[in-house]
This record gives sequence, C-alpha cells and structure tokens, in this order.
Amino acid sequence: MKLHLEDVRVDQTVRYYRKGSVLAGTIKSGSLGVEARIDVVSDEPPEKIAELIRVAKESCFTHGALTEPVTVDTDVCLNGKPLT
Repeated sequence: MKLHLEDVRVDQTVRYYRKGSVLAGTIKSGSLGVEARIDVVSDEPPEKIAELIRVAKESCFTHGALTEPVTVDTDVCLNGKPLT
C-alpha cells in the first residue's frame, strides 16, 4: 500500500490495575484497556487512510493479543528439572 503521508502521530495510553497482596496470595493484575489517538496529515482520500489504519491494526501482534483470547503456557525448571 503506497500512500503519501506528510505526518503521522500516535499517542497511546495503556491503563493497568493491580490489587490484592503478594503475601496473602491474592495478587491480581491486568489491563483496563488501551486508548489510541492517531493524527494523520495527508492529501489521500479518507477511505485510503481508513484502510491503512484497518490493515495496521489487523497486522499488529500486540493488538491481536489484547483483543483476542490467547493461551499462555508457562514451563519452569528449577536446577534443570521441571517445577510442578
């Protein structure tokens, strides 16, 4: 996709939470969401810029991981042996 873009600025805010206690075994953390503002300066038609943003979001690994459920597998070894 070849487009003429004079300037692009992205401001992103990610909000997280943490609650509970490590000592009590109740610690919990996660994301409350992501806000992004994208400012584009271009003489391209709005439809082409909208398509660019759509493709950028759909090809971003981080965007995909945050918006689609994923499995997280963790293997831990202690002194070379699996920790179960």
